[in-house]
Amino acid sequence: PASSRQLIEIKPNGIPLACLPKLLSPLGYNSAFFQTATETFENRKVLTQNMGFKDFFPLEKIDPGQWETVNYFGLEEKSLIEPMMNWVDQQNGPFLISMVTISSHHYWNTPSSFPNKSYATTDKKWNKYLNTLAYTDTFIADLHQEFARRGLDKNTRQ
Repeated sequence: PASSRQLIEIKPNGIPLACLPKLLSPLGYNSAFFQTATETFENRKVLTQNMGFKDFFPLEKIDPGQWETVNYFGLEEKSLIEPMMNWVDQQNGPFLISMVTISSHHYWNTPSSFPNKSYATTDKKWNKYLNTLAYTDTFIADLHQEFARRGLDKNTRQ
């Protein structure tokens, strides 16, 4: 379903104050924004440019390979790990990464490989939602493990 909401942030001067990527850039930070949704979703490409992100990685830049589409937004989050880490590995100085996770958006689906649990609820939608949060937790744990493998978990200023 398409959103009909007006997005003032994508217009020139639509963001009245400098966002974090723009503030950090003069301090030598590189920045990237990652999402598994398409680049046209909410005109995110323009939005990230207006926010000051130097690089933008939407669905179109992700190899779908083994990854599943979890809802109409796009692929499961774990598809972001390889492109994120490839980007991180190319950095020679401080950086900022931002991302949008989508599994916890309706229709609250997890990849078939994820072992869904039955939580203490009789509400099926609530249970699906809780499973998407559990899936997102595993994604964040996997992402943290990749940062730790590179020694980037001890110093957030590297």
